[in-house]
Amino acid sequence: LAQHANESDTEAYKIHIDRYESLSNTFEKQDGYQYESKIKTVLHGLNFTESDFNRPINEFSGGQKTRLSLAQMLLSEPDLLLLDEPTNHLDMETTQWLESYLNYFNGAIVIISHDRYFLDKIVTQIYDVALGDVQHYVGNYAQFIEQRDKYYEKRMQAYESQQAEIKRSET
Repeated sequence: LAQHANESDTEAYKIHIDRYESLSNTFEKQDGYQYESKIKTVLHGLNFTESDFNRPINEFSGGQKTRLSLAQMLLSEPDLLLLDEPTNHLDMETTQWLESYLNYFNGAIVIISHDRYFLDKIVTQIYDVALGDVQHYVGNYAQFIEQRDKYYEKRMQAYESQQAEIKRSET
């Protein structure tokens, strides 16, 4: 651009200015000015220190590599985030940070987890796949358990009623 500054009326200069504006707009739209801050925030949140930032990945433990993969997924800001046991390899403080981060996540999240406390704080709806059926429940994990138990109780009552009717019709 500087090379063409004295040629500001030329077509080449205008092409370079347009290209510069396009690249600048793309950089801004993709949060280019905040990328380092975002990376540091996520890495600190996942319990990495500044001294870890320049270490080769092969020096990290398996748990640390798992947390790095989680960081990479979070930073990619996908429309759909798939998390399989995300609290494995996380201490309590890091789990709390992840809960907070995910509560502000703009996309959809599919979580597979046995950590009921984590699920209670994160989920707002659950799809339960059981008994050859899929049921949709709205609420956190504790509310899901309550709703699911009521649903199964109703199904059991319907089954028992059906069995009684069958028995009555056979006699």
